[in-house]
Amino acid sequence: MESLIKTYSPISISTGFNHTFGKNRQGNPNFLENFQENYNYKYFCAPEFKMENITVSSTNIKSFLSEGKIKEAYKFLTNNFSIKSKVISG
Repeated sequence: MESLIKTYSPISISTGFNHTFGKNRQGNPNFLENFQENYNYKYFCAPEFKMENITVSSTNIKSFLSEGKIKEAYKFLTNNFSIKSKVISG
């Protein structure tokens, strides 16, 4: 954490309520909140947000897409989902 702070000198850090990072995912919102004064940044945590009793998250959106549930994924996206690729003959 110290090397990241020294390298990037963030003024603020924002994450979602369930964000984890670092070795064994030990970094989390509590960690970031507890160290904001030590490292001179302001921490903002986005609270959980639900639609139709489902948490809006990248994990859930990716799950819908991988299961082919495009309409369900669209409910949680602000832009239409698309895939762009080069068609290869054969």
